[in-house]
Amino acid sequence: MTRRRAMVHRMRGWGKDIGLLHTGVSALRDPVVSERFDLTPVTNGSDGYVCARNFIAATTALGLVDDVDGDMTVRVVPDDAGYTVDRVLTAAVAVDLAGSLDTRESAAGMRVLGYVLDDFRST
Repeated sequence: MTRRRAMVHRMRGWGKDIGLLHTGVSALRDPVVSERFDLTPVTNGSDGYVCARNFIAATTALGLVDDVDGDMTVRVVPDDAGYTVDRVLTAAVAVDLAGSLDTRESAAGMRVLGYVLDDFRST
């Protein structure tokens, strides 16, 4: 259900991930989020969402170029997606971590996603 929520770009650049809505490893920099996922914050890599209409400006500001070996993941949400990219959602962070190649991050994402779905079903 979440597979087509955003177009994923692997990139590299000289800028920080300011201007992207943090998810995945970037969201783990927040102590509350990292505690929820029972993971320690990481300093490597970046992961974030941006609206399609802001993608060019964000990549220019961050000095980003496409690179399959890059340490930054930029998730571009279509402008007509039906939702806004304006706040970090635990479910989105969980889905993004679940797709990680790091087994601890993937397991944490799947575990928290299970909790989110259980909470949803019980309401």
